[in-house]
Amino acid sequence: MIDELGRLTISYSGGSLIVSNSVQAANNASAMLLESGNSILREQNSDGSTRQVLWQSFDYPTDTLLPGMELGISMKTTDIWSLTSWTSENNPAKGTFTLTAGFNMDDESMLVIWWQGNTYWISGNWQNGHFEFVPRLSNEWDISLVTSQMKMRSTLHTT
Repeated sequence: MIDELGRLTISYSGGSLIVSNSVQAANNASAMLLESGNSILREQNSDGSTRQVLWQSFDYPTDTLLPGMELGISMKTTDIWSLTSWTSENNPAKGTFTLTAGFNMDDESMLVIWWQGNTYWISGNWQNGHFEFVPRLSNEWDISLVTSQMKMRSTLHTT
């Protein structure tokens, strides 16, 4: 629902809040669930086309990586986009495993799985289009890595 201040809120049927964004939308805002699985709050033009995306669920990953979703680190804001396991199959509370993109001591890019704050697994360095310790994926999947002074991100794509 978009509240009276133009903010997107998602609640359980009992009224408990699940998500509330802090972005105030214009009067011509709408919420959409895209085919990719990304839920967006958008400002739209008079013809119904998207003027700008004000908020998107892909910026707040949970426990599932969908194609097009990014894991990474913003060098500017220090925001981290990571996946965190559930406590159990039936309990979506934060679990003890986290997958994130990061750097080693030599500033080389890698993926890291943390368990209770300790390194559990590393992907190895990004070399020649793949991570060192990750077997090459089938032709249906593609992992890309983009690094810049502002952001390091890894994205899973379907082909």
